[in-house]
Amino acid sequence: MNGFIRRILMSAIVCCSSGPVFGADDVSREEIQALQKRLTDLERQASKAPAFRGNELNPRLTAFGDFVGRIDNRPVLNDDGTRELSDRFNLREVELDLRADVDPYAKGVFIVAIGQEDLPTQPTTIAVEEGYITFTRLPRGMTAKAGKFKTSFGILNRLHLHDLPQPTLPLPIQQFLGEEGMTEMGVSFDYVTPLGSLGRALTLTAEAFNGENTTQFGGDNSRDPAFLGRGKYFMELDDESFLELGTSYMVGKRVTNNVHHTNEILGGDFLYKWRPPQPKGLWSMVVQGEYFYMNREDPTAQLDRRTAWGAYGLAQVQPYQRWFVGGRYDMAQVLDNRDRVERKVGGFISYYTTEFLRLRLGYEYQNVSGPEIGGLPGADLSTVYAQITFVFGSHPAEPYWFSK
Repeated sequence: MNGFIRRILMSAIVCCSSGPVFGADDVSREEIQALQKRLTDLERQASKAPAFRGNELNPRLTAFGDFVGRIDNRPVLNDDGTRELSDRFNLREVELDLRADVDPYAKGVFIVAIGQEDLPTQPTTIAVEEGYITFTRLPRGMTAKAGKFKTSFGILNRLHLHDLPQPTLPLPIQQFLGEEGMTEMGVSFDYVTPLGSLGRALTLTAEAFNGENTTQFGGDNSRDPAFLGRGKYFMELDDESFLELGTSYMVGKRVTNNVHHTNEILGGDFLYKWRPPQPKGLWSMVVQGEYFYMNREDPTAQLDRRTAWGAYGLAQVQPYQRWFVGGRYDMAQVLDNRDRVERKVGGFISYYTTEFLRLRLGYEYQNVSGPEIGGLPGADLSTVYAQITFVFGSHPAEPYWFSK
């Protein structure tokens, strides 16, 4: 490139030196001198080795803090019934998010979570919540990911707690994927293909991982891999809205008395978002839902199979630039007793002082009853949540439901 520029400048010098331009000899000499100086500067720059910027490979660091207080109408215990969780403040989680370009072909991500499992008085835990490398320049526009990551089952499972549009995960995700969703170690491949018309695309995802999820698979000692496939269809409806339709399928093994049983989970989801372009307005609206169905081999169940299903629906509106208001309804069969159905309904309101600080107030009502509405009621639980989420460091990636 520098040689090409040099030839152009030399040609210009020759042309300018061949005679007066518009009869102005002094102007021609000034132009020649300027071009010669420019040529000298370019040659000097070309002779120097490019300077290395020391921060090119330094990771971008973002810290998240998630502080939650709750008030309950009755005592709430942890899973094994040994500790009370109700009516408490808790720094639920601190996350350190590190991201960097490894080289022109790959990017790395490490997300370290620091949290307290049940009570503020319990020891603090430190764990790598996600850690993976993404290869961005594979043939035909494919990308690949290897490491520990949140699996691509549905929509909300891929979000961390501080990125949720409400204080808690929906019941079906907790029942079918785990209390904080499903994270596994393995590999993932994504392929995005545009479809015939503009504003339409199909994303295909294939994943293989260890199958260590304790809710659906063999736990930490699993030796049976699990597999996931997902398809997501994106359709731009107009300049202000889009619709996504997705389906997910996951299969793995559970072990009972040294016998390996197949476990399948099928899911479907949709997401609609409306967001008028600037400067028309600051409003936005999100409507989404997910459905889960499990089919598990179980020699202790009738017909040697156990099935369960669950679903949730969520709606959120942004009436003003910094305010978000929404509600959610959940329903899920208890995995080990399909005659019991858990239901939860809740609402929330969020206020952003800036993109780095969010205040949220939420309410949830939960009930366990028989298989149909109006069945034998269980104990009601009403909970009020107050949540403060704060961020500092590099500007974080914003979740899909957020609109500036």
